[in-house]
Amino acid sequence: TFCAILKTNHWTIKVLVMAKATTKTGGAQRGRRNNSDPESTRRDILQAAVEVLAKDGPESLTVSEVARRAEVNRGTAYQHFPTREDLAHATAEWVGQRMYDEFFGDFKAVAKENEFYPPALAQKRLSKFAMENPELGRAWLYDVMTSTGEVTDKFWKEYVKRLQQFIDNGHGRQDIDVEVYAFVTLVTSMMWP
Repeated sequence: TFCAILKTNHWTIKVLVMAKATTKTGGAQRGRRNNSDPESTRRDILQAAVEVLAKDGPESLTVSEVARRAEVNRGTAYQHFPTREDLAHATAEWVGQRMYDEFFGDFKAVAKENEFYPPALAQKRLSKFAMENPELGRAWLYDVMTSTGEVTDKFWKEYVKRLQQFIDNGHGRQDIDVEVYAFVTLVTSMMWP
C-alpha cells in the first residue's frame, strides 16, 4: 500500500512516513510550533532541560539535545541560551523558582501561626522536593554552590534570610555562619535521596 499511495499522492506519503517514524520512536508527533510566543518557547526549552536533567543528569545537558526534546529548532534554542552554561544556569533559576513557590509560597499563612518558618515543616518540604526531584535538586544545588560572587537565586536568598531569623530569635548559636548552615542543611536534603 505504501507504493500505491506514493504514485497517487505525494502529500499522503509524507504524512504516512512521518507517522511511521513517530511510531518507531514511540512518540506522538506534535503540531507545528507557534514561534510568535518567545516566553512559551523558553518555557518549553526549560521544561525539556528539566527532563534531560531528571533522566540523564547534568553531564548530559546540551542545548542541542534540549532543542530536540523541546521540538524547537536548534537556532531558536541557541537564541534563548547561547551556551550550555547559560542553559544550565537558567534551568537552575527556573527550578529555584519552583522550589521557592513550593517552599515559601504559603509563608504568609504559615507566619501567622508562627514567629518563624517551622523547622519541621521546612525539613518536610525540602525532603519532599528532593525525593520527587532528586536530579533537579542536585543540579540546582551545584549551580548555586559554584556561582561566583553573590548568589542571586530567589530560593537561596529567602532560605538564608529565614535561617537568620530563626537564629536571631534565639533558636541557634549566634556565632554561626548562616550561609554555611544553609549549605549544610540543603546538602543533607538534596544529596540524600
